[in-house]
Amino acid sequence: IDADQELKMRPEERLVSREVVADGPLQHRIRSKYLIGNSSGIIQDMVFHSDTPRINFETAIDWSEKHTLLKAVFDIRVHSDFARHEIQYGHVERPTHRNLPQDRARFEVACHKWVDLSDNGFGVAILNDCKYGFDCRGSELRLTLLRTPAYAHHDPVTLDPAKVYRFMDIGEHEIVLRLIPHAGDWREAAVPRRAWELNVAPLYVNEYAHSGSLPPGASLAAVEHPGVIISVVKQAEDGEALIVRAYETCGLAATDVAIHLPLLGVSWRSDFGPGQIRTWRVWPGSEPAIQEVDLLEQPV
Repeated sequence: IDADQELKMRPEERLVSREVVADGPLQHRIRSKYLIGNSSGIIQDMVFHSDTPRINFETAIDWSEKHTLLKAVFDIRVHSDFARHEIQYGHVERPTHRNLPQDRARFEVACHKWVDLSDNGFGVAILNDCKYGFDCRGSELRLTLLRTPAYAHHDPVTLDPAKVYRFMDIGEHEIVLRLIPHAGDWREAAVPRRAWELNVAPLYVNEYAHSGSLPPGASLAAVEHPGVIISVVKQAEDGEALIVRAYETCGLAATDVAIHLPLLGVSWRSDFGPGQIRTWRVWPGSEPAIQEVDLLEQPV
């Protein structure tokens, strides 16, 4: 992405139609269709939910523009010196201004599942399920949706007009963004947990009624602390044990946290430092055993 991208930006949307496609007790859904560029189209459902303060932007894009960057812009009218961006197993604060040379160099930054802008007792979080390039300037949060350079092209090489090139991000895309307004800061709103709920939705299989050994309702894994999330339950790389990994999401210490694997009959307690990652090897069975390990699954 060029450092002078903002000089080349322009609003680009031609509304074709807008209609209410659902208006029930659980959700209100507004569908908008846009033409963009020479021959690209966007169908976006704005979904309001009755049971929780959130707005989904469920977007289908058919993209054919080359040498183009597409961004979604949210002017959320929250003024703060810093925006919070998720990174792997944590978050970082980045300035919303461009006063210093290092700030101007961060015209586009990486971010995982959420970004939040909060100040004076309220804020707004933007969650996403598959797009990880952000920038924030003032009260505007901007998310890069598509970018279409030629594959593997880089400056100062110029494209040969006599050759045929493949371009990135051409074709059909489905993207879900979720806007969550909240009181307090991002910790009080449990933004990391809300982002996991969007990205790791429950999988279900339709089945007929029949008898079985499992109860009608059960939990695979649970943790009794709002700031701690179980991020991994998997088979160990060696042996028959399970690997369970959890981490503290809010940058605050969490003590005496109870972790349960109800279906396996295993529970234990642990302390977490701010942002700490902890991993255990668990042997279920009639005599369960638990051993803390590192990220390579070696005993610590």
